[in-house]
Amino acid sequence: MNIPCFKFTQSHSVSHQFFPASLTPVRHASQPFRQASHISTRSLKIAAVASTLQGEWIKVEQKGENPLSGRSSHGIAVIGDKLYSFGGEYDTNVGIDNDLHVFDFNTQTWSIAPAKGDFPKKSFGVRMVAVGTKLYVYGGRNQTEGTTTFTRAIRGRTSGSV
Repeated sequence: MNIPCFKFTQSHSVSHQFFPASLTPVRHASQPFRQASHISTRSLKIAAVASTLQGEWIKVEQKGENPLSGRSSHGIAVIGDKLYSFGGEYDTNVGIDNDLHVFDFNTQTWSIAPAKGDFPKKSFGVRMVAVGTKLYVYGGRNQTEGTTTFTRAIRGRTSGSV
């Protein structure tokens, strides 16, 4: 089974693969400056790349089963060489699970991250974002409580793993 993903290519012939690599780092400076499609200040880095990207779909090979097959309305984020997925639905308005699924780009396999603490119920329509080595999950719905608003930080323990 393959996972479709999108490969970005900047117009000045420098290629950046969206999964799992990140965009080229921006130089640090005490004053704002402009370098190619990046703007930087001492504490803020912005990549203004939307107008300079072209793309092509590529297949990421996968070993083993895909637990997300047919899933929709789930949250996905990337930290380092791992893709994380939470929530989603197979059927309309029926949440699947509250497991944190992990795809490792190095081994090309899926696993479920061990969970402890105050984690959200199974939900669909959630949003997830990676900031550093933390994942933040926000919002979503489930079939018993309707719309829920929660924010959970999932903390990383070692070198890019959550």
